[in-house]
Amino acid sequence: MEREAARRRVWGADRRDLEAGSLANWSRALDDQRRELLAGVGHELKTPLSIVLGLCGRLLATDELAAGHMQDVERIRANAYVLLKRVDELLQISRLDAGHLAIDPRDVDVAALIRSSCEGFASVAEMRGQRLVLEAPGQLHACVDEEKVLSVVSNLLANALKHAPADGLVRCSVAAADGRLRIEVADDGPGVAVGQRHEIFERYRQGAGSASRPSGSGLGLAIVRDLVALHNGRVTLSDAPEGGALFVVELPLAPVPGMAEVNGVPATPTVDVGERQRATVERLRADLAADHRREAGSADEADADRASVLVVSGDAELGTFVQEIVGDRYGVRHAADPLRAARSIAERRPDAVVLDAAAGDSAIAALGRRLGRTPLLTLAASREDVPALIRAGAQDCVVKPFDSDELRARLDALVERGRAAERSATDFAGLDRAFHAAPVPMALISTQGRIVRVNRALCSMLGYTARALLERTVEELTHPGDLPADSEPVRAAGARRLIVDRGTWRLVRADGSYVRVRAATSLVDDREGADGCLLWHLSEVGEERHADGGAGVLVGMPGRRAFERAVRHQLLRCRRYGEQAALVRCSLDGLPDVRTADGPDVADRLIASIIEAVRGRLRSTDVVAYVDDHEIAALLAHADLGAANTTADAIREAAEDERVATPRGFVGTSAEVGVASLARAGSPGRAFLEAGLAMAAQDPTAASLGRFHRPQPAGEADDLRLGQT
Repeated sequence: MEREAARRRVWGADRRDLEAGSLANWSRALDDQRRELLAGVGHELKTPLSIVLGLCGRLLATDELAAGHMQDVERIRANAYVLLKRVDELLQISRLDAGHLAIDPRDVDVAALIRSSCEGFASVAEMRGQRLVLEAPGQLHACVDEEKVLSVVSNLLANALKHAPADGLVRCSVAAADGRLRIEVADDGPGVAVGQRHEIFERYRQGAGSASRPSGSGLGLAIVRDLVALHNGRVTLSDAPEGGALFVVELPLAPVPGMAEVNGVPATPTVDVGERQRATVERLRADLAADHRREAGSADEADADRASVLVVSGDAELGTFVQEIVGDRYGVRHAADPLRAARSIAERRPDAVVLDAAAGDSAIAALGRRLGRTPLLTLAASREDVPALIRAGAQDCVVKPFDSDELRARLDALVERGRAAERSATDFAGLDRAFHAAPVPMALISTQGRIVRVNRALCSMLGYTARALLERTVEELTHPGDLPADSEPVRAAGARRLIVDRGTWRLVRADGSYVRVRAATSLVDDREGADGCLLWHLSEVGEERHADGGAGVLVGMPGRRAFERAVRHQLLRCRRYGEQAALVRCSLDGLPDVRTADGPDVADRLIASIIEAVRGRLRSTDVVAYVDDHEIAALLAHADLGAANTTADAIREAAEDERVATPRGFVGTSAEVGVASLARAGSPGRAFLEAGLAMAAQDPTAASLGRFHRPQPAGEADDLRLGQT
């Protein structure tokens, strides 16, 4: 028995080893196939690119092209060089992964090599009035791979020139110290945040970017790191004395293990520096020229008579091309990323937004929350991406490469639809103001008996907030003794008409007392096929009678209960379908002071105004509720923490920007927000707790806790904001 058990154990171990080896071989085979496919595609792309570049050169050499056509050919050639540079990067990555990119060390005058590289970038620096400073000895020999060191220096110089400001400074220095070669490239641009200095060298990871230092393609610095590592060197990133970023490359001066033997006679330069870095230089030139055209287009955008469009794209050439297509009928503004787009929208809301889908679904969802009713058109990479983009918040999509007429037609339709919705909203806002300002208590009641809308006079009569009333039904507000029997014909609904005649009855107040009311009713008929509503004009009759604490006393927070039901429902979807959702709590810190100083009517008006403003920042799938005496909450469906943090900032801004008029001036409230991931919390109570902890966090910079705080803006003497500052 023991011998048989031992034999089975040995057989089981051998089988597991065999399976593991098979899986490893299968994984390596897949990697090899992927690299071969990538290399093959790269070579196939270079063939048409060579033809395009050759034909462009032939056209530019003739004198038969008009000036406008000449500029178009130059842009075609520039974009062909951009694509060529990206193909070269993909091929280098493929060779690095396959281990086929070996180094060929030889005795190289690194000072002369870097001097030639800087000369190639001199014309690009002159385009923006930048100073390119080289600090190098007359000669500096090292045992390195000449072509790969040139690639490292070219990438770093292009990166520095792109991020340095116009009329800025870029410094490149080379020296030998302690048996190592040290190359420095520094600029006086915005620099790189400490938290991004490691990830910026990862493939396809550009960091978060900033308003002044946008992200790149995600491969250049990764290739720099890998090529330096082949030399047994290292590359680091820190703050430059000039004020921007400082990249330092350190390489051994002497041969390193694994290098081939080098002849004692110094090798003459074998690399045509100008030709080797032509793609890098031309790509940088194209990027800078596109940035200039985009900035010039934004500067000419101001025109109050035309609809405005915000184009959001990290590719300046794409943004400029979209402007050329639609600029004859729209004023066009540009933003390089969703963060700057949000700032632009806060300054001036456009009639539509055109967004490159390369920003990602989360960024699209967050930007969609900022836009509210403003339509969003995305530029998709493929038709398979369209459903996900629509779910993320886009109203329409155009697939790249797109037809100019199609883009114009879809954008025209979205802008017209958005303007029609805005006109309807304006008309409704006028009626809504009249409804809320009416001195008679009024309410809209649905065919199911749910309260759809209430005015301030009704809130004042019953002592509830508008949100608390909207979460209740007529039956819940009615005294139990006044509820009709099941057999009593109190309703007749037919042909979408509702008739209610109940004489007088008692409604419960927030303090537990009852008030006897009479309702004059009128039917609000539908015009779009929806169910009609009954409009109540209430008047108080007789004396109020206090409840004795029996079943007629309604307690608790119906708004919070309904909100928690929505949270529980969303939590089930998170568990079942793996959806992302977030809970945002917003504390209106100054609301108790407003209620004390100006009365509950002013506080209720402020709450209603804040709720409407917040609802305008959210999507139709989101839920907002008044859940406590001085707190509102929002449930954000299909939102991760990053998107939720952006939306929370918008909620706080909306709450703090609202003001209501009082005899002592306009008053508002400060606000604090906290964010919690619903999927991580696991329960509504836990989500409320985590959002509350984030809201109460002491460190205002604790972004991981989701806490936001905006300094109070200076206002006029009669503009008061109460609460924490």
